[in-house]
Amino acid sequence: MDSSNFYQSILASGLVPAEKLSKIADFIQKRADGSASTLDSILFDISAIEPVSIEQLQKPAKLKKIFKHESIETKQSAFNPADATLDASEAEHKDHTHEETQLADELIRQGFLNRWQAEQLLEGKTKFSLGEYRIVDAIGKGGYGYVFLGRNVSQEQYTAIKVLPITKATPELSRRFMHEIEVQKELRHPNLVRFLESGQDGSVDYMVHEFMDGGDLRSLLRQAPILPLDTATTIITQIARAVQYLHENGIIHRDIKPANILLSSDGTAKLIDLGLSAVIDVQQTAGDQTGNDEDGSASRLLDSSLITSGRVAGTVDYMAPDQLRNPYRPLPSWDIYSLGCTLYQMLTGTVPFPLQDTQEKFRAKLNEEPKDARIYNQAIPYDIADLLRSILSLQRNYVLASAGAVAERLDAWTPPEGLARGVKF
Repeated sequence: MDSSNFYQSILASGLVPAEKLSKIADFIQKRADGSASTLDSILFDISAIEPVSIEQLQKPAKLKKIFKHESIETKQSAFNPADATLDASEAEHKDHTHEETQLADELIRQGFLNRWQAEQLLEGKTKFSLGEYRIVDAIGKGGYGYVFLGRNVSQEQYTAIKVLPITKATPELSRRFMHEIEVQKELRHPNLVRFLESGQDGSVDYMVHEFMDGGDLRSLLRQAPILPLDTATTIITQIARAVQYLHENGIIHRDIKPANILLSSDGTAKLIDLGLSAVIDVQQTAGDQTGNDEDGSASRLLDSSLITSGRVAGTVDYMAPDQLRNPYRPLPSWDIYSLGCTLYQMLTGTVPFPLQDTQEKFRAKLNEEPKDARIYNQAIPYDIADLLRSILSLQRNYVLASAGAVAERLDAWTPPEGLARGVKF
């Protein structure tokens, strides 16, 4: 068959046993030549070769019909997760023969490959590993890194592996990546995504986390923009306790938002992504909370180069006014405000200031109070609406003292079965 490049890529990857790959390819060739009878075709389809791939994670969906059925020479290239394409719509695909796409479809249907693996192989990429981990799929894309589903070869454990793409590895982003690794090493809390290890494979640095099977809160909100009260309070209560733990260890997260809250099928919510976190002097945090820096010096950060003159780090929709006024002095109140913005969105379907223009958002946050949450959703209890007003108020004397205090206020609204079991995400 005229698919030798693709065939050789599959062999080189080791994802499909050579004998079974040969049988599938031969059958497709015979079918293309018209030498396979209808009965043979039916028998082949219903007696699919037993797959040896990635258990239930492999979905036998049809490969997207995005490849042109034209013959063209393809170059073999080593697969590098750092520059991999995460979605078919982002790829600059080569043209492929009809036989190649048929073979890809059949390997997906029988469970040997998933769609992403097939796309990589069709592009001639054959290396699916980082250190001791087999790369199974691409599962996410953050502000500066790709996240892959991996499996530890020796422990048969699924993990989430974050890498910094070579194309984005500027000095600043590289510092952020290494900063995140260093901050996570000593942290252990049931509502922080567990850091497992970091490593380097060739020129690629990577970090490994536990795998959360429920996706992130941002994806959940895309499916259901307004969440039930018990779901929202269960999530935020858990995250607030993780934030309190960070603050007790002198760490300000600085980027709490739905995309950085991961969920699991057992009802657990966990906070991730400490790439923008700052470690401040505890005495300074306990002292002047106004955000004013009278002596002109910045707080002592673990990596002070992350905050540069005039630069605001974070996501504007969830940032506190003080974070905009003075990014040099990270305060616990920043994270509490971000928790409030996230809860507000979960219960109303919108962020507190749903403006299109970034400068308008800046001005609104610095000068206006957000609308009462009950304007958007009258089912919100008055106590919860009052809590949101306190957290998001411009008047600092109304701001809750700690993330732990937020969790305590929400305890009354969480399911009696307990946080881990009360709600299924």
